[in-house]
Order: sequence, then C-alpha cells, then structure tokens
Amino acid sequence: MDEILKGTNTQDRISGSEALIRQILQTNGLGIISTHDIELSELEQSVEKVHNFSFHSEIQDQFIDFDYKIKKRPLPKLQCT
Repeated sequence: MDEILKGTNTQDRISGSEALIRQILQTNGLGIISTHDIELSELEQSVEKVHNFSFHSEIQDQFIDFDYKIKKRPLPKLQCT
C-alpha cells in the first residue's frame, strides 16, 4: 500500500493506518506499506512482525540523488537548522 489514507488529516491518518496495520497482522497476509508518516515506524518497537526499511536520497545541485539501497531502519527524521 502506498500512502494509506492519503488526504485524511494527520492524526486520523496515523491512527487509522496503525489500526489497519494491526488488522492485517491478524491474518496470514504479508504486505509492504509506503508512508511519509514517520510515527508509524515506532510500531516496530512494540509489534513483533513490523520491520522498518527505507530508501534515502540527497538533494545535490537542485537534483534528487537516490542511492537505490534498502536500509534496515526507518528514514531518519529531518533536522532543521
């Protein structure tokens, strides 16, 4: 699934997405979820079957550079300075 509940307000989207993930985990299914809601990555700490992976990118000279390597962790939160 890509961007679960897109268009929903942030808090409802995160709560609804977590509920959907927990419901899917009650089945024999397997899935991949793509999201920008970093809060959902915290499920890995409390739900055994949830695992975080991410792709990273950098902006260089007004272009986005992807390394196309899967990292075994959520994308780090952006640090604004």
